[in-house]
Amino acid sequence: MGLLRRFFIGGRTPHGDTECIRTLTIIVHSFLFQKFSRKHGLKTGSMLAPLVSNALFSMEPANSEEGLRFLQCSAELFDAELRDLSQLPELCYIVSLATHVLAELPGRERPPSPDQAKRARALRQMGILLPREAIRIPTSSREFMRVVKRFGRWAGAS
Repeated sequence: MGLLRRFFIGGRTPHGDTECIRTLTIIVHSFLFQKFSRKHGLKTGSMLAPLVSNALFSMEPANSEEGLRFLQCSAELFDAELRDLSQLPELCYIVSLATHVLAELPGRERPPSPDQAKRARALRQMGILLPREAIRIPTSSREFMRVVKRFGRWAGAS
């Protein structure tokens, strides 16, 4: 009853937060694909977007062998495009929000892997990952989804 009550009254739920983050990763990936495809062409955009998206969310690369080869051959382009994202405050805020919400999910007792911690430090140094104090964590999963939708409207207009 507590879980249903929290959902309907307005509290945050692990399932609700996870769904918001999944939705957000799709929006960010689509935004990056469009941005990179306009700038570098369809093939490069389709290879670069998932790599950068994985880096933003400190996800393990799930890319194909072709994607990993692309990363090896285009490491400078990858780094430059990732660094340039620090110029988009809306993107930095939403990625930071998702990162901090994910870190606070119940059941996430184990600390990040050394590789994830290294990637988070790199994003912090680039100015992409904002400190927890700079982020207003939504009080409910519904509010979180409203923030994600607002970002989606921004991303679609960019």
